[in-house]
Amino acid sequence: MRLLTVLICMFILMGCETTKCFIGISTKEVEQARPNAISKVFNYDLSASYNKTEAALKEIGSYIYAKKPGMIACYNTSTDTTPVGIFFKDVDGANTEIQVASPSSAVRDDLAEKLFQKLGGVAP
Repeated sequence: MRLLTVLICMFILMGCETTKCFIGISTKEVEQARPNAISKVFNYDLSASYNKTEAALKEIGSYIYAKKPGMIACYNTSTDTTPVGIFFKDVDGANTEIQVASPSSAVRDDLAEKLFQKLGGVAP
């Protein structure tokens, strides 16, 4: 019991992001990869884009591990735990820019192509 208390205190003192990294749910890595994201604009509003992307990721076989407003974080597959971030940016109310980012450019490119095809187009 004492060990558990000590571990909980350590996680609290280390900070939220460190704890998330330790248990494998941090989004920091994909957020840092965002400047190198592949993006495409789709003719869906923000909400529809988010919902359609979530459904497409499940069809593709990606494992979603975190959802935030404007972002879905997933692993490429249930066995390939390379993190990928899908970011959503409202363009004009009727269109949304979807960005795919990952520390791995190969995984980013592959998932972007699959996702963009599912959403109604091919990657740029």
